[in-house]
Amino acid sequence: MQEGVKISGDRFVFSSEILFSSGEAVLSEGGKKQIKQIANLILSISDKIPSNIDWILRVDGHTDDKKIRGGKYKNNWELSQARALSVVLYMQEFLNVPAYRLAATGFGDDNPLRSSTVLISSSCGCSSIDVDHSGQRWPR
Repeated sequence: MQEGVKISGDRFVFSSEILFSSGEAVLSEGGKKQIKQIANLILSISDKIPSNIDWILRVDGHTDDKKIRGGKYKNNWELSQARALSVVLYMQEFLNVPAYRLAATGFGDDNPLRSSTVLISSSCGCSSIDVDHSGQRWPR
């Protein structure tokens, strides 16, 4: 992993600049590389997860509590959803993570994390990724 990425328990914490430009939901080239490393890890361990565990890799998009003023997205709901979906589609379409193992959700500014964030977590606790603009960890 490169600078700007921290591992905290079962989470990977990214500075959002690695994944997205400000106010955007298009994955950067550096972000694609980081997501690819995570997807490769997930795929390499997925056959070791017991078959009775129906795991889902959930991508949660978060934003800060600052309202969006103009631009492509009308509000933080749209931006958080778009960022989560961008990560999910990239993992599915380009990294071969099965679609039935992926889910995208967005929280807008009603559930802020001090800055724009994407969280990827598994329902079985197998893995998660936090993406935090300030480099601070998801407060859980």
